[in-house]
Amino acid sequence: MVNNKEKYIDECNGIKVTGEFKRETAEKMRARLKQKEHAGHRTLRWAVPAAAAAVLLCAFTVFSVLRPAAVSAKENLMEGITARPVKAIAKEGENADFIKAQADFSINIFKNTVKEGKNSLVSPASISLALGMTANGAEGETLKQFEAILGGGMDIGSLNRQLGWENAAFKSLKDGRLDIANSIWYDNEKNLSVKKDFLQKNADYFGAGAFQLDFSDSGTLQKINSWVKSSTGGKIDKVINNISPNDVMYIINAVYFEQDWMKSYSSSTKEIFHTRGKDVTADYLRSAEVYMHDGESEGILKPLEGGKYSFAAFMPSESTEDIDAYIKNMTGAKYTGLVKPAEKILSQYGNGGKTQENYDEDFAVSSLPKFKYDFSASLKDALGAMGLTDAFDTGKADFGGMGKSDKGNIFVSDVMHKTFIQVNELGVEAAAATAVIDATGSSAPPKNTVTFDRPFVYAIVDNETCLPLFIGKVENPHA
Repeated sequence: MVNNKEKYIDECNGIKVTGEFKRETAEKMRARLKQKEHAGHRTLRWAVPAAAAAVLLCAFTVFSVLRPAAVSAKENLMEGITARPVKAIAKEGENADFIKAQADFSINIFKNTVKEGKNSLVSPASISLALGMTANGAEGETLKQFEAILGGGMDIGSLNRQLGWENAAFKSLKDGRLDIANSIWYDNEKNLSVKKDFLQKNADYFGAGAFQLDFSDSGTLQKINSWVKSSTGGKIDKVINNISPNDVMYIINAVYFEQDWMKSYSSSTKEIFHTRGKDVTADYLRSAEVYMHDGESEGILKPLEGGKYSFAAFMPSESTEDIDAYIKNMTGAKYTGLVKPAEKILSQYGNGGKTQENYDEDFAVSSLPKFKYDFSASLKDALGAMGLTDAFDTGKADFGGMGKSDKGNIFVSDVMHKTFIQVNELGVEAAAATAVIDATGSSAPPKNTVTFDRPFVYAIVDNETCLPLFIGKVENPHA
């Protein structure tokens, strides 16, 4: 087998936010600023939406050095396959078990991919969905390993229901934008026969499309990348730069997220951020937010427009503690224990359950730097450390539920992940957010202060489950 790891790293590094997105953002800024200039009674406010994108690529290889002759096949393998209605939750307690398992998975994949001294970012949701699709083709011990890391050991039927529910829950937005797209691509030259049941399950639970093309045709590369661009609204224009002769299948998940703050910022200030070895000047955003703390960590939870998601930022309580050592000691239970109480406070203020007497304890004055970066990594070693090993082994991989090739055993050659996050300044009004945060009517400032002037962890959090759609580490706001 040819080792394609470096090739896929290069491919993932080629994933960029398109010029079209940059132009759209600039046009939005100009339009909103112009609108403010013509509205004399309105105050110019600065909002900072989170814009994040993730692509996960699972590359499958046939263990064979022979190149078979081309065979004819329909490009769209989903022709005649219609997604059937599925039951979201079937067993009592299944949902809670899944959320716990996914919290563990999210923190473990983050811990095992974080790069020492560098900015890092993963989308556990993107990774889970792509691996969940793959698991539907696995059998035997290979399947058990997928079930263990994704669902804490729950069977594939339960896992499908839960991932299907998660996929739908993540996309239930009233404001902002969240695009999640799934697809499967096969090479029709490797004499692959694909099982209909595998395609049907991926249609039912993941809304995945499946296509069979000639990977030796130069037009195939364009078709795959065009699908990615179309599925992400033009925000990601390329996921693959080259197709290796040994590649037989790609399973691709793409996620794009964009949302304004619920309450906008009024200004920014320049302050010092302490990176490893040197200090840099960063633009800081100051506000009062829900205070998170557990004795080991402290941070803030800031709601995003629409109330579906929030932005969490946290770091070790002791300023001398190394951020990577702190991350190494994180667990799903610790993460949930930190975020969940803050989510409860946020909900109580939103529902009018809290009064101004609690304000100084429940909130903190926060100074958060703006940041922007992208990140890419092979997940093969990280997933192996978490217990998913057989899928990558030429002799042990069992994907009999997916299909078969008369040219050799099918296995996963690599899993590549590419992410991007950007914080932009856009002129908008605070709208409903003001009612949530300012409803306390408190004139006294919070007694807690959290200044993110050193490396910290952040996450885009689903308010209902506390699961992170994205989770990352900022080492340097300018890196």
